[in-house]
Amino acid sequence: MKDIAIIEAPSILGLKPGGVEKLPEALKAQGLLNRIRVVNEEKIIPPSYNPQRDAKTNILNPEAIRDFSVKLVTAQSSRSCSGAPR
Repeated sequence: MKDIAIIEAPSILGLKPGGVEKLPEALKAQGLLNRIRVVNEEKIIPPSYNPQRDAKTNILNPEAIRDFSVKLVTAQSSRSCSGAPR
């Protein structure tokens, strides 16, 4: 079985709250981690959700999406550089 690194990143920043934020826990409750060989697990907490659209872009949470995306790519890159599975 292949080694797998998991990065939980349950973000609703560009969406409206509706359950996506609960997906990692739902997958775990269904036994996902018992079916695969996890060698590393990390959770990235998204910034707080703001329901107001940005006045310039009309996008929900554009700065928070940017910041969260940087954290996510940094976590993925550190796994790749350290020899951990992608």
